[in-house]
Amino acid sequence: MQGMVLRNLYDKMIEDRIGMRMQWMDICADASNGGPSIFPTGEKGMFMKTVIHAFVISIIVHVVYLASTIGIGYWKTKLYKPDVENAWEKAAMLQNEVVFGHTGSPILYLVSFVGVAAVVALVMHVYQMVRG
Repeated sequence: MQGMVLRNLYDKMIEDRIGMRMQWMDICADASNGGPSIFPTGEKGMFMKTVIHAFVISIIVHVVYLASTIGIGYWKTKLYKPDVENAWEKAAMLQNEVVFGHTGSPILYLVSFVGVAAVVALVMHVYQMVRG
């Protein structure tokens, strides 16, 4: 009870300070408790369904990206025809070391995965709100 009084007092103080009514409690209310929901359908578990779909789509996007990168590399390798006769004319420009591929930070891949999932979840949420 005391926590509710403090929360109401805090909300009133914020409302007076910014000059508008606070509705964050209404937005965050759980649909199963009878409060309003940020999801247009109001179904319980809609948030987790959206999150799971977003992560699955993110996995698919990353697998397609990696497969296409490997496929393009394979295709370029199969079509490559070295020109041995003219290569000696450009020998001064050749490097002493050759690097095959490169590695990136695993953190970058994690950020990319979560970022794509967040964008997909946002798009799905906006689509659900527009659809009604």
